[in-house]
Amino acid sequence: GVICTGGDCEACGDAGEPCCEGGTCGGGACCTEGDCVAPGDSCGGGGSGTCAAGPDGRGECSGACGGIGETCCGSGVDCTAPWSICDGGFGGSDLCESCGGLDQRCCEGNTCASPYTCQGFGGMATCRAVSP
Repeated sequence: GVICTGGDCEACGDAGEPCCEGGTCGGGACCTEGDCVAPGDSCGGGGSGTCAAGPDGRGECSGACGGIGETCCGSGVDCTAPWSICDGGFGGSDLCESCGGLDQRCCEGNTCASPYTCQGFGGMATCRAVSP
């Protein structure tokens, strides 16, 4: 894949490259701290565990944190599941939740899954359909 930031584009999604939009990686790699790590490699600190390719080919970190509905990992890792964001303790839960879909919070970097766009400000920004 390719990810563009501020007019600069670079390859993304393979181990050793930045994560693609929505924190996604290919080839069983896992997105952690903005970079894709290969299966078998550490997902970083905070109890996030080791990267392993899941049955659908997506990478999953083996730790007890970072997945949808799990607590956010420490050490700046937060959430390791694709299209997820740490709610940051909003409502006192400090859990990873889905992001980027219709009427969901925008993912890190104000990104949303196609065809949605991030609308609003700060932690209240949500993904909405593009108005014609």
